[in-house]
Amino acid sequence: MNKTALLTLITLVSLTAAAKATRFLSPEGNNAIIDTVYDDDLFITGYNIRFDGRVDGDMYVACNEIVYADTVSGSLHAFSQVIEGLGPVGRSFMGFAYRVSLNAPVGKNVLGFARIIDIGPGAIIGYDANLYGETVTFQGNVGHNLTIGAQNAFISGRIEGDLRFNGGALSISPETVIGGNLIYCSPEKAEIEGRAIIGGETKWTPSERENDESMSAFEIFGWLISHKGYFLSLSLFSLLFLIIMVIPYPGPLAVAVIWIALLISGNLFIMMTKSLSRKAETAIREKTLPSIGLGFAVVFLAPLVILILLLSIFGAPMSAFLILAFGLAGFAGGIYSSLFAGRRLCALLKIGSATSTGYGCYSLGMILLVAISYIPVIGYFVFLIIIMMGIGGLTLALFGKETSRISADAAGQAL
Repeated sequence: MNKTALLTLITLVSLTAAAKATRFLSPEGNNAIIDTVYDDDLFITGYNIRFDGRVDGDMYVACNEIVYADTVSGSLHAFSQVIEGLGPVGRSFMGFAYRVSLNAPVGKNVLGFARIIDIGPGAIIGYDANLYGETVTFQGNVGHNLTIGAQNAFISGRIEGDLRFNGGALSISPETVIGGNLIYCSPEKAEIEGRAIIGGETKWTPSERENDESMSAFEIFGWLISHKGYFLSLSLFSLLFLIIMVIPYPGPLAVAVIWIALLISGNLFIMMTKSLSRKAETAIREKTLPSIGLGFAVVFLAPLVILILLLSIFGAPMSAFLILAFGLAGFAGGIYSSLFAGRRLCALLKIGSATSTGYGCYSLGMILLVAISYIPVIGYFVFLIIIMMGIGGLTLALFGKETSRISADAAGQAL
């Protein structure tokens, strides 16, 4: 959580500290080429964009695909389906996409979140690199620490500091040089070729193998930002809004419609995120009060951060991503806290099995939550605390250091 807060602070500072004016570009057509020199900050929106120009300030991009081949003197913030970096970045690079490809120098830090991340041999990173994806390939050079969270990671570059990995399979080629420690958490030991050089200690923390049938968080993220996912989500939200808000249902029937919608979507979400669901429920069970406290911080700080970004013209793309992430976190937190509450209710009634997937228990828990939410005043506060507990448990499952060290017995009880 400290690392997440630090990254957020760095992003806020970088987004609000621009001293120069800003240019806004929105090229017409599906494929645009920009080859102009800009002596200030640049904000680009569009579809497929190739940037062959130069930017003396920061560059912000929100489009379907961006390929930049020339120099960005400041920082680059890109939100896209595909990001391909072929030109140097003077300060920091931050990319949120389905696929990120970077093969050029970056003066300071790199933060990448995508389903596929490919850091080529031409990527010489001045300080830290933090990469989170389903498949990460790193062939570059990082001046300090490299942190990776992925299902599969392939390393063949040079790391002056520590390599920290959390996920599935880790492969280290003979050309790899790690000046510091290798610290990783995975189901099996990493494949380390004999000629690889590791200057410090190697520390392995075994973790449980994830269920291959469930979708990873990165697969879900990649699907959500795809065109099909976007239009399907938009259509479902529009339909749900029409059903609940436009059609004049009686009160009890409206509650039933809301519960049915949450029942279907929640069970589908649990089915797609079995591993994450297990970790979140275990975190809520073993760290209930810390989960509530962490959820409280997220619920009240996230809108403040989003508001600050919205008030800054530089933070518009980042604010859009944070709004989406905050909404997904609230939805997932409600699902996982309902699963937790339903599991306790099932245990009290002595029904179901502790090793089941928990669909029935979730359904009972959701009935309880929806019923509580309709109690005047008290129901609102209880419902808010439960949602905060779910968001906190989700955060611990994603970023907590100890969630990957859950024992096999605890994991079995969770699902």
